[in-house]
Amino acid sequence: MNEIKNLSHTIVYEADFFMKKRWLYIGISQLFASFVLLCLLQAVCLTRASEVWLGKSFYFLVSQNEHIEVSTHETRLNGGAGYLLDYEGKEYVVWAVYLNETDGQMVQAGLVDKTELLQINVDRLYFKGKEKKKKRMVYEGALNSLYGCLEVLSQGISRLDRGMTQEACRRILSTLSKQFSYMASAYKESYPHFSTVCAVIQAKLEELMGETVYGKDLRYLLCDACTAYIRLTMQFAL
Repeated sequence: MNEIKNLSHTIVYEADFFMKKRWLYIGISQLFASFVLLCLLQAVCLTRASEVWLGKSFYFLVSQNEHIEVSTHETRLNGGAGYLLDYEGKEYVVWAVYLNETDGQMVQAGLVDKTELLQINVDRLYFKGKEKKKKRMVYEGALNSLYGCLEVLSQGISRLDRGMTQEACRRILSTLSKQFSYMASAYKESYPHFSTVCAVIQAKLEELMGETVYGKDLRYLLCDACTAYIRLTMQFAL
C-alpha cells in the first residue's frame, strides 16, 4: 500500500515538474518572439526613415572637481563658463566648449586645474513619419544655420581672448543677434521649437551687449547654445 502511495506521489511530482518546465519554455519562447518582433519593427523603421549625415562633434572642457558648487565658482573666477552640463546622468561644470578637438586640447594643456575633454557627437539625423520627411529640408536648413552661428560666436570668443576691442566684439554680437531674430521669426510656424531656441539666444545676446562683454559670459552662452543644438538633434535620433 505504501509503495502505491509513494508511486502516486512520484507521478504527481513528475507531472507537476514537467508542467512547470513546459510553462517555462513557453514563457521563454514568448520573450524570444517578442524580441525578434521588436528587432523586425526597428529594422522596418530604419528602412523607412530618411537619413542625413551631420558629422558634428562638440568638445566640452569640464572640471574633474566633484564639488559642483565650488567648481562652478572657481571656474567663473578663472574666466571659464561655469556652465552646468547634465549628460548621461552625470553633472559636469564646463570651462568652455569647442567645435574642434585641437582647440580644446590646446586650452586644456594650459590649465592648472584637472580637466577632461568630453566629446559629444551628433552623427546622423533620422526623419521618421510623413510629417518629418516632408519637412526634412526645413529641419536640416535650420540646424545648419544654427551651427553656422555657433561657429561665428566661437570665433568671436577667440578674437576677444586675443585682444579684440569691445566695439568690434559688439558688432559681431549685433550681427548674430539680428540673425537669431530672423531665424526665430522665419521658423516660427514651420519649426516652433527651433524658433523658441533662437529667440532665447537672441535675448541673451541683447543682454550681453548692454554692458562690458566678458569672455566667460560668451563662453557660457556658447555652451548653452551648443547644448540646445544637441537637444534639437535628439528629436531626430532613433
